[in-house]
Amino acid sequence: MRDPDAVYERIVAAGLPILRSLRDEPFGQRHFITRDPNGVLVDVIKPIPPSEAFLAQYAEGAVGT
Repeated sequence: MRDPDAVYERIVAAGLPILRSLRDEPFGQRHFITRDPNGVLVDVIKPIPPSEAFLAQYAEGAVGT
């Protein structure tokens, strides 16, 4: 997904429920979660670099960034 912010705005404008608001996760995702009219959960994700604090939990070279 190139632009989860734009998709988020369209989903909100369409009146679909937002189950997890748009956010940056320390493990390396910008995402939000909604539910389509049939009840299917949809997680819209764009990979982003993980936070330094998240990376510090791993041995050097264990995470390819």
